Amino acid sequence: MISIASIVSGTALALAAVSNFGWTTVDPCKLITSAEVQGVLGVAIGAPEAKDTDPWRNCTFKGTGGHNLFLTTQDMEQADFERGMKLVKHGLPVGSGMGTDAYTQYGGSGNLFVWKKGTVLTIHLEDQSGNTSPEEREANQEKIAKIALSRL
Repeated sequence: MISIASIVSGTALALAAVSNFGWTTVDPCKLITSAEVQGVLGVAIGAPEAKDTDPWRNCTFKGTGGHNLFLTTQDMEQADFERGMKLVKHGLPVGSGMGTDAYTQYGGSGNLFVWKKGTVLTIHLEDQSGNTSPEEREANQEKIAKIALSRL
């Protein structure tokens, strides 16, 4: 079984390979509240848990029924982000009107990568119950992204 950490880490390594990165300044736990996550997912969500791993800052929102949200931020220039997305196999532009700086990664991980104002935001939703379709997961990731991006 592939772990969330290995999925996010593998993609982060692809991004890091093209970036001269340092410690990120954006705290992902400040970009969305537990109540907002609950409103999107429709399940009870606990308080955010921060865990920083230089150069990434990580925030986890654990919910009932195996619903979890993982947010990661990293400082990065836009050109480096675009080069990194080319390295991510299965990286496809999002069609939601979020702009050209958003990519969804298919092939099992379901990450959404968005760049804004020098920050890469990675959004990963998990539903261990298996009741969320890939389309619903992507739509929920986009809702979360729109909330978080409004605070960048």
